[in-house]
Amino acid sequence: MESKEASDIRLLMNDVLVKNGEAGRLKDLLTKLLMESGWKDEINLMCRNFIQERGVDNITTDDIVNEVTPAARAKVPAEVKKVLLDRIRTALLKEIEDRDKENGS
Repeated sequence: MESKEASDIRLLMNDVLVKNGEAGRLKDLLTKLLMESGWKDEINLMCRNFIQERGVDNITTDDIVNEVTPAARAKVPAEVKKVLLDRIRTALLKEIEDRDKENGS
């Protein structure tokens, strides 16, 4: 479980990324990178296989999400994670620099 402090920091970072528009650009980049890596096709296949195994009439959307999500997260390529973390880090550092300039620091 995430600590209160870590949760607060995560919320603050998310707020900054949303306000400066970087969150939307990161989402678009993530989608593009996952498509290019073949991740989306792999996850679609996992979903289809799960549906075939259980039978379409015997499962709900929540069943599919609960089954596939852990594996889908684990299959995100390391390079995709690295690119996104680098972009987040750069965006947050730029925000800090911009605020320092505004405050005359």
